[in-house]
Amino acid sequence: MKKWSFLALMMLLGACTADYDTFDTSDYRELKEIAVAEQGGSPAIYSEQHRIEFDLVEVPDSLDTWESVTLEELDLSHFATLHLVDGDIDEFPKDSAGLDSLANKVKYSKNAIEQGETLQIPASHVLYVVVISESGKKSVWQLKFNIPNVEPESGSESSSSSAKSSSSAESKSSSSEK
Repeated sequence: MKKWSFLALMMLLGACTADYDTFDTSDYRELKEIAVAEQGGSPAIYSEQHRIEFDLVEVPDSLDTWESVTLEELDLSHFATLHLVDGDIDEFPKDSAGLDSLANKVKYSKNAIEQGETLQIPASHVLYVVVISESGKKSVWQLKFNIPNVEPESGSESSSSSAKSSSSAESKSSSSEK
């Protein structure tokens, strides 16, 4: 009996320490929650349309408009990363087939966006990001910023080519050098 118990214990131990490659990589690329410091209330998340709208607080008297926002909260699927879309998006699809097709075509920045980073708001007030799973599958999202008493510039929806992100550490060091 002891021999069988020992054998069972060894098999259990072996199963618990199995190589992670046995389980392959994760395809999960869900954007669960996102928040910016300058928002008033919670963002409106339209999961099926891959669209999020932020209602920002009043622009302080010292500024003409919000030029950037600070990513205060970010919750993604485990092992997924968030990146800014590089280039232009002429039209953002509303159906899942169009979203999947767009996600496969977009180019994105190599550096992942992390919590605490600053995102530049384009003149159109629309920004595009892509969530990338561990396995490389992508999901594109539209972020729209509603700024009180400031109208977005009309024109094409393409705005991510001018958007940038920077970590708070980088922005602190560059502002102290000026």
